[in-house]
Amino acid sequence: MRPHEALKMQAPATVWRKSERSYDSHPPRWEYPTGAHVLKVGSHGNLDAYGARWKIAKALRGEWVQLEQVEQRVLVYYCRTLVRELDLKTRYSAAVERWLPNTEAEEKL
Repeated sequence: MRPHEALKMQAPATVWRKSERSYDSHPPRWEYPTGAHVLKVGSHGNLDAYGARWKIAKALRGEWVQLEQVEQRVLVYYCRTLVRELDLKTRYSAAVERWLPNTEAEEKL
């Protein structure tokens, strides 16, 4: 029997261990970089910026997001996650699925 096959045959309870991290039910608010353009998402999941009302996400109602303009596009980040791309020329808002590169904070997890 190969070593990786032996692991497949073990019951989950035999390999489970309690996390060393403690659960924080009230984590601190995310800190965006100093000088970043940060706005709060409205109660309907929209954002008023650049002379228009943009659909962001209902799940982000009341949350703060960072806006980063790149030519005629605006990238919308929630924490480190890129969640929307706004096209200032066409007034189109699109969901995106991209991540920022790993940081020291991720390595500690």
